[in-house]
Formats: sequence, structure tokens, C-alpha cells
Amino acid sequence: MKRSLVLILSAGAVTLLATGLLLWAHGRGVKAAPSSTSSLRESVVAAPGRVEAASEEIRISSELSGRLKSVSVEEGDRVRRGQVLAQIENDDYVARVAEAESAVAQRAAELERTINGARTQCRASRGAIRTGGA
Repeated sequence: MKRSLVLILSAGAVTLLATGLLLWAHGRGVKAAPSSTSSLRESVVAAPGRVEAASEEIRISSELSGRLKSVSVEEGDRVRRGQVLAQIENDDYVARVAEAESAVAQRAAELERTINGARTQCRASRGAIRTGGA
């Protein structure tokens, strides 16, 4: 019992002493040494190598998914805005566009045939309807 009491009192004394030292150091503050350009020059390190900025990494993506047809740049190449970096195989899209263009041409021909009439009698009757005569 006597031994544990001594141990508790000594731990309390050490805690009080540490707290007092912290408060005393906090009150004094820490003063920084004045900097000069000569100390800045002494801290510069010169070494061969390549510097890459992590913030300049740019992610690119495509609105369409597909298989790459060609890649026109290598890693580390300089690129400019608007430069084609890669091409996606687009044969199926080209075929779809050609199909749509032919459908439009077919509909335009049907419209022209409807407006002009398929036979001479139809064209004549349409002309009478347009002019308001019989």
C-alpha cells in the first residue's frame, strides 16, 4: 500500500512538472531565424532527370465505344488542341449513314411523284385542283 502511494504521488509530480514545462515553452514562443537569399541558394539541388507534373495528367474519352482503328501519338509526345489522337473503327456507322441517306432520297422521290402525279391525267387533275378550275 505504501509503495503504490509513493508510485501514484511520483506519477502526479511528473505530470505536473511536464505540464508546467509545456506552459512555460508555449509562453516563450519560438522565433524563426531570418531567411536570406544565400541560404536559399544553398538549399537548391541540381540533378539530371525529367520532371512531370501530376496535375497535368489529362484523361480523354470518347462518346462512342468501339475498337481502335489507329493511334497516332505515342506516350510523351506533344499534342495540340484539336489534334486527332486515335480513331475508332466506324464502318458500321458509315453504313448506317449511307442507309439513312438512301432512305431520305427514296422518300424525296416519293414526295415528288405524289406532288407531280404518276400519270399525265393525274398531273392534269392536280393542276386543276391547284388553280381552282375544273
